Amino acid sequence: SKVRATKYELLSVIVEDAVRAFEQTITGEGEGARRKDLVTEYVMKACEKYNIPIDAEQLNVLIEKAVQGMNSEKLLGEPNKT
Repeated sequence: SKVRATKYELLSVIVEDAVRAFEQTITGEGEGARRKDLVTEYVMKACEKYNIPIDAEQLNVLIEKAVQGMNSEKLLGEPNKT
């Protein structure tokens, strides 16, 4: 449905923004698990705020997708046009 698609789009933007923000603010080798925990916490709070139901598996998929997109941009040297 249109509402479901809109919530998914909002959630995707929230996840991508969180991944980028924590990637920039928490730097260093071996910090990936800490960044992921912070992204997860941030996104879960946003889901509560916007009444978006999500489970841990769905969230993990969205986080991994956002990280892959960001890494692709780094390799290509340009923004990902998805």
